[in-house]
Amino acid sequence: MPTLARFLTPMALAIVGALPLAPTTALAQMDAGGDLVARPGVDPDAARLVAEAKVAWSALESLTASVELGGTGGMGAFSPKSTGDLLAKRADGVWIHRATGHAVMAVAKKKADFDTVWDRRATTWVDHEAQTVTTAVNGSGFTYQMADATRPLGLFGARPFYALENASVLTLGDPSRIDGLACDVIEFVEKKANAADQSGATYRWHIAREDKLPRRIEQVVDSGTLSGSMLWTLSNVRTGAQLPDSAFSLATPAGYETKGVTVVTSNAR
Repeated sequence: MPTLARFLTPMALAIVGALPLAPTTALAQMDAGGDLVARPGVDPDAARLVAEAKVAWSALESLTASVELGGTGGMGAFSPKSTGDLLAKRADGVWIHRATGHAVMAVAKKKADFDTVWDRRATTWVDHEAQTVTTAVNGSGFTYQMADATRPLGLFGARPFYALENASVLTLGDPSRIDGLACDVIEFVEKKANAADQSGATYRWHIAREDKLPRRIEQVVDSGTLSGSMLWTLSNVRTGAQLPDSAFSLATPAGYETKGVTVVTSNAR
């Protein structure tokens, strides 16, 4: 999951040091389990919507979509803004996915065109500034960070609904309309290991009534100057397409250096 701090200049990092984004809790820890149960703070209607969305997402074998990352308030000022396209398919129960697009990081006065594939075993990305195509277990560098930030929070992890299923507060928000579709909105506050810790961010998942799939994910923080939100919006969502292995293979542009280990970037069998 992308975190705001990774994109900031040293001066901005000093400002945002106390920002409660908790990158290794809730949405990042997708390998943990948890069943949604009736408990204080959980709206039963919201719980039912989470269950329906989880079933719909689990049934997917492939997905293509346009994605946009933006922000509001202080969060928006210090966050990347990007647009791109997502391709994803399951192979042996694991998502292989690709993000291609353009990002601008105003606070760092930098921008990048990105093209990145996440495989079961490695990540491969093109860095046009360095003129390299790199394959590694973990991605690195500004261009990779912009691609990583553009991926909607946790959706392609092992348990994308873990945070919702284990939220300390789970309610229904005001309905919305995204990409021409009516959406129901799930609001939740991430559960902290320390119950007395009230610094957790609030999240809103906009779930389309038509297919029960997410169309927008918001991360909202109330932290003084940096109060605001980050928003990942999906549009032109299509499911069920037969995506060939070649859709997840990055070609090396002429004159670029290939770095890292050689792996098959699709792994579909």
